[in-house]
Amino acid sequence: MLSRLAAGAFKKAASGGALNATRSSSVRFASSQASSSSGFEAFMTSRTTLASMTVFTAGTIAWYTHLYGDLPFIGEVHASHLSDEGLHPQAYPWSHKGILDTFDHASIRRGYQVYREVCAACHSLDRIAWRNLVGVSHTADEARVMAEEVEYTDGPNGEGEMFQRPGKLADYMPAPYPNEEAARAGNAGAYPPDLSLIVKARHGGAVSDCLFLLAVDLWLDCALSLRWSRARSGLKRSSLYSLLQVDFGFVLKQVLLWLKNLRQHLTVDPKSSPLIDYVFSLLTGYIDPPAGVEIREGMNYNPYFPGGAISMARVLFDGLVEYDDGTAATTSQMAKDVVTFLNWAAEPEHDERKKYGIKAVIIFSSLFVISLYVKRFKWGPVKNRKILYNPPSGNARH
Repeated sequence: MLSRLAAGAFKKAASGGALNATRSSSVRFASSQASSSSGFEAFMTSRTTLASMTVFTAGTIAWYTHLYGDLPFIGEVHASHLSDEGLHPQAYPWSHKGILDTFDHASIRRGYQVYREVCAACHSLDRIAWRNLVGVSHTADEARVMAEEVEYTDGPNGEGEMFQRPGKLADYMPAPYPNEEAARAGNAGAYPPDLSLIVKARHGGAVSDCLFLLAVDLWLDCALSLRWSRARSGLKRSSLYSLLQVDFGFVLKQVLLWLKNLRQHLTVDPKSSPLIDYVFSLLTGYIDPPAGVEIREGMNYNPYFPGGAISMARVLFDGLVEYDDGTAATTSQMAKDVVTFLNWAAEPEHDERKKYGIKAVIIFSSLFVISLYVKRFKWGPVKNRKILYNPPSGNARH
């Protein structure tokens, strides 16, 4: 009987020892895993790591720009052959491209005259209404008279029939053709594009910058979501890391765009615009094809057009338009005026945007100075204040 009890006690002690050993090993494994995790967490949240990665990223971008002359992943897309690329236009100093510069409204008025007498025979301007000209290039009475010269189909009337009426300021400028098929039939199969946004959709555009901004904004949104998910999970993050985790994407985007704009300003005129330069060069760049270049019948040679062959013939000639203000209607003058008008048609909010931008800079600069003052002299003493509590000793009498 005693031997059986002794054997049972020995087995129980052995099983308890094994269980304790298993528990201690699991505890040691968990503690080692926690220590390694905390070490990795501390490494990822350290300021040294963040500063090192920032310097590494900036150095990589600078090295890539030094070698290849452009920022990574946001360079312009070129054709596979130089003949398909087209001649790059010269940079011209446009008067409205400065930070504080506005459109030349006299040039807009002359440009509309060129569009109306020359371009409107083939090209539409679907996004511009007659009322948009009021206060920009024409008075309300002048715009109303021009609108009434055009007949618009309206209705139905009380009898259910469509009718013709004179145009109003609210009407949009008429198209020269009723549909695309009619436009192609009248231009030997070529379709004249709408000119409302032509200066923003041509050679030298900012499509790569838009894709780059979209990618960075997507990364920024992911970082913001990751930050909030980690905050909900209870992980401890340093305040600097949590702040830069959200704002570093915005800072990186601004730095890259600033570097690219700085490079452009150092190499070309800061008031030039590849979009407008291309349209201006296209209108004034018609020449005879050089030796060895064959252009099929019905096409015209223009070195600025991709491929060199364009369906549109030369439309601007000296003295083609008689300006109301007496300006000499040379080919370059008419091209400048109509390009300025088309630039306004694509960005009618241009002047207002710059005006609001100046106001925003002034307001936010003032608020920034006020916030610095409040943080330094109002919140600083409160934040650094130290409150000490000395409990009464046990011998004190109540």
